[in-house]
Amino acid sequence: PVFRWFLGRGCQQADAEDLAQEVFRRLVQQDILVRADRDKGRLRALLVAIARNVLREDVRHRHALKRSPGAAPVSLEDLGGDAAVSDPAPQSDGEFDRLWVANLIEEALLAVEEEDPERGKAAIELLRMRVAEGASYEALATRTGMSVEEVRRRLHRARERLTARLWDLVRRYSSSRDEYDEELALVKRLVEVQGGEILSQVATGQL
Repeated sequence: PVFRWFLGRGCQQADAEDLAQEVFRRLVQQDILVRADRDKGRLRALLVAIARNVLREDVRHRHALKRSPGAAPVSLEDLGGDAAVSDPAPQSDGEFDRLWVANLIEEALLAVEEEDPERGKAAIELLRMRVAEGASYEALATRTGMSVEEVRRRLHRARERLTARLWDLVRRYSSSRDEYDEELALVKRLVEVQGGEILSQVATGQL
């Protein structure tokens, strides 16, 4: 999600990779996680705050190079486009939240597949067609050669497995029960509103 956030600010892929690495370098070398007050902020809030600082510093550095005497002119394209040289503040935390949840879903899908590579992948594809494409049980039965009852059964099982893995990930990234409850509410809200779109983008590699 950090890397994708930088891409969303107009950074080129190589620059986004470097900036994302810088975010985690600071987490490790400056002991930010050790010093952070677990009762005053979530991990995703901490990450996006550091990412904003890293991007601001990078933009200032590039502008300084552009203004240095004798330096070759630097175009906006070289700086990554208008989005990259703008103040990152206009992009709300909501976008990072969406990327965060999309990454959790991506990890959960991978976990389901790894548990049972053959049946897991088939179950996820069935779920994607149902949620992202809005295919009816009857249409899914026709496309897969299964009975409608079998489609229902497999979809129910796929949802259970995906939900269990997703909640496990939310728990892993939470440092307290209150934080877990807050993160769970965020995931549920975004899945309810954008679940089909996110699942489709994750499954088709569009994120």
